[in-house]
Amino acid sequence: MSPRYAWLAASSSIEVAGADATDFLNGQFSQAMDRIGAGVAPLAAWHDPRGRARAIFRAVRLADRWLLSTNRE
Repeated sequence: MSPRYAWLAASSSIEVAGADATDFLNGQFSQAMDRIGAGVAPLAAWHDPRGRARAIFRAVRLADRWLLSTNRE
């Protein structure tokens, strides 16, 4: 069965792909991205250098990329 996607007016997604995507995201987010498996979509916060959360994402790991879903705002 292929994945199914739905357009949600209040949400937006960012796609992160590439050989070093997981390592890159590990350095950017509060969540240990390399420990996220298929079938889960935990929250992950992106922090500025002072440690303040600047954005909250729902992280979805796909076979060859990541989808980071957040509010469109």
